Amino acid sequence: IMEDIDKHIEIFSQKKQLFDENPICFSSGRRIEKWEEIDFYDGKIYHKAFSPKLEMLIPGDGKGRKSINTSVQILLEDKELEFDHIIDALDFVVEHIAEKIIDDFDISRLIELDYVGDRDDLLSSITGKKHIKKFGKLENMKGNQLYINVGGNRTENITKINQLASLFSFMRDFKIIN
Repeated sequence: IMEDIDKHIEIFSQKKQLFDENPICFSSGRRIEKWEEIDFYDGKIYHKAFSPKLEMLIPGDGKGRKSINTSVQILLEDKELEFDHIIDALDFVVEHIAEKIIDDFDISRLIELDYVGDRDDLLSSITGKKHIKKFGKLENMKGNQLYINVGGNRTENITKINQLASLFSFMRDFKIIN
């Protein structure tokens, strides 16, 4: 039995209104296709896969879910490397890739990713958190500095790292261990 049904009705109404007006995940910037995919938190809608609730403690067991601030280990070139945060690992992978890219073909492959581009294009395309970093010293064909969007939660940034690594043969032995 619900004691405060008005509160739940209000939350449901806000969730429905946000979905009807603009069904875009606040974290990933991606369109939410189905009502069942929505998570509502702090007055914003998220796709369940990118919800900040995923990064909160699980009540009762004393262990937390892995968050953007949880350490991460990667395997690259037969070396196991540990980073304090997923963003630190992403920074390392970006620098490693940027140092090894040798031609415009590799840069054109990077630009095809929706989270890599020049500053203006990237900032105008991001609908969620706008947190970008330079992609090494790489420039696009117009001579503009390339950036990467590092906004989002741990899961989204792990996906970005894996996608980046899969583009280049020199990263074939790359693996995220945890």
